[in-house]
Amino acid sequence: MSYQPGESGNPAGSKPKSKRFLTVLQRAVEQDDYKRLRSGVERLLDLAADGDRDALQFIADRLDGKPKQQTEITGADGEAFKTQVIVRFGNGSE
Repeated sequence: MSYQPGESGNPAGSKPKSKRFLTVLQRAVEQDDYKRLRSGVERLLDLAADGDRDALQFIADRLDGKPKQQTEITGADGEAFKTQVIVRFGNGSE
């Protein structure tokens, strides 16, 4: 089957992905009125208060978001990286 230009082969989009782990976790947490979740959070806070760097990092990442990594790209000998953009219109023939 061929499609016309600009026509999608999947107009309805992809099927929603199942989030089984999230669903099961939510049910488990709700079963005991969130007691185990609160206990886990308290344990995490205790670890952070005792100086556990991983616990501190986990909490910081969740509260502030992970910092974006910046990458600097340079050319030879640290010079500015040179780029060239070529734009062609039509079928690309000269």
